Amino acid sequence: MQAAVGDDGEPSVVSEAPVPASGSLRQQNIPEQPSQGSVQAALGAVMGSARSCVAGADDVSRAQITFSSTGQVSKVNVSGWAAANGQAGCVQSALKAANVGPFSRPSFSVSATIRP
Repeated sequence: MQAAVGDDGEPSVVSEAPVPASGSLRQQNIPEQPSQGSVQAALGAVMGSARSCVAGADDVSRAQITFSSTGQVSKVNVSGWAAANGQAGCVQSALKAANVGPFSRPSFSVSATIRP
């Protein structure tokens, strides 16, 4: 009874701000697509590994990188020197480590040039 009635005999009123469901709060805070800065930072973090795959190349390689809405890389298509010289798998593995953070679109793709 003490919990329902305050010390002065009046009902206690506990005022708490409503807590939004985690899903709706999450939807409000994530961008529609990754920012240019987050893409540059994510690719910059893995580009050294990708470059090491093409260290002896005499030409550039290109990659089309697709991120899923979780921010993780879902697909990497490699063309150019790396594809022609058996290094596509190495470049793909390196670039798949990139993460841009979550966003609301189903996917987001970006192109990158890998120079030796």
